[in-house]
Amino acid sequence: MYMAPEHVKGLAVDHRADLFSIGVILYEILTYRNPFMAPDMSAILYKIASEDPAPLSSLLPRCPPELEAVVRHALEKDKEKRYQSGEDFAFDLMRIADAFKRDMFEVYIDEGRRSFEEGDFEQAKDSLKKVLEIDSNHNIALHLLAKVKEQMLVVQNRRRIEEIVPEARDFLDSGQYDEAIRLLDEILSLDPDHAEAKESRQKAWEARARKSKASQHMENAGNLAEKGDLPATKAQLEEVLALDPQHTSAHALMGWVSRELAEQERQRNVRKYIAAARTRSEAKDYVRALELLEKARLLDPLNIELESLTRMVSSDQEKEERRKLLDERLAQIQRALDQEEFEQSLALAEQAAQEFPSDQRVKALHSQAARLAEIQRKRRYVDEELQVARTYFLRDQYAEAVAVLRRALEAVPEDIGLISFLKTIEEAQERGRLEFLRLQVVREASELIRSANFSLAIETVERGLARVGDSPELKGLLQLAREQQAAHQRQEQIRDVQ
Repeated sequence: MYMAPEHVKGLAVDHRADLFSIGVILYEILTYRNPFMAPDMSAILYKIASEDPAPLSSLLPRCPPELEAVVRHALEKDKEKRYQSGEDFAFDLMRIADAFKRDMFEVYIDEGRRSFEEGDFEQAKDSLKKVLEIDSNHNIALHLLAKVKEQMLVVQNRRRIEEIVPEARDFLDSGQYDEAIRLLDEILSLDPDHAEAKESRQKAWEARARKSKASQHMENAGNLAEKGDLPATKAQLEEVLALDPQHTSAHALMGWVSRELAEQERQRNVRKYIAAARTRSEAKDYVRALELLEKARLLDPLNIELESLTRMVSSDQEKEERRKLLDERLAQIQRALDQEEFEQSLALAEQAAQEFPSDQRVKALHSQAARLAEIQRKRRYVDEELQVARTYFLRDQYAEAVAVLRRALEAVPEDIGLISFLKTIEEAQERGRLEFLRLQVVREASELIRSANFSLAIETVERGLARVGDSPELKGLLQLAREQQAAHQRQEQIRDVQ
């Protein structure tokens, strides 16, 4: 369907046949149909050679005559009348395209101006963008589009300001100054001359500054109160009330501070006497310490600390003596432990436990001494029993050795030495039993072989192997019995034949 007429007729073909094919493609692009469409191959070839395609105007009512002339020229049957070069073909098409662009520029720019004047900025922007899609450097379209965007921004800013002015007022009235300033800054960024926003922003800044200072002083007062610095706390609260005379939290805290300052003065004197009493007590001057505590009690009769400290001072001397005694007892126990005199260390620990029943160090050393003494007693007992069992073992008295070790294990069930030696003796005992059994089987089987009772001899050896296990000697004896039995049977067969 893209062949040139000369190609169909079998004539010479050159580059003008390609220009004909390009004309067919252009026709298809414009009409969405092939100019020589037919139901079969022969009909298509006939149309190419003999029929002109339907005019573009019959399919495109608004098709410019110039475009139809270009297509018709490209599809001339006679190649001499057709375009002679692609350059000529392209030139005519570009000329028509330029005319189209000029016509469309005027239409879209007129639409853009009209929409702009009517205040329909979105429509104006769309029309001008269509011009720039064709020619991105079109000066008139660029200039108009800039003015459209400027007016659109003005309208957009005005609407935004109308939206956020009530919000800014509400935030300002409710004391949310940060939010109010944020919105007022936005208004002024959109309209730097907005009078209400300027005035409100100034008020918000001043109110926020006062609130921030009051909050800072209040925070300082809270921190100082926690630290117990009430004079400085009072000074901070006075600053808060100067900025905000109605600050309820500051008034409440101020009342508490005033009461605490008076109480502190009294307690300061009490603490002074108590501190001096502690100093004298640390210096072992208990009489002077009690005198100072009595002066403090006159200022604060209900002070529990004073009563407790008085009792402490009275008992300090007794405690000091008991501490020295306790250190001496602990040192005696530790020395005995270091010298591995565990029985002596246990006796000393029991004495210390009676004197100091609640002391954890005494309890710990007593427990350690008892454990080590018990371990030492068990070790001695185990060594003695092992020596007895070893004597029996060397005499091959396995049963007696086993009995000694089992009796010892009842007393010391987890001793590795006893368990290991018992296992060694039991293994030796078992080996002896098997050796005795093996020798017995060898004697019985040998006697049976000598008496030519080979079947019983074989049975005896097999039974012995089952009980004794792998034994080269028994296996050899079994082989001998079987061979002797076989030889005996052959001799009997020979005699029977003779």
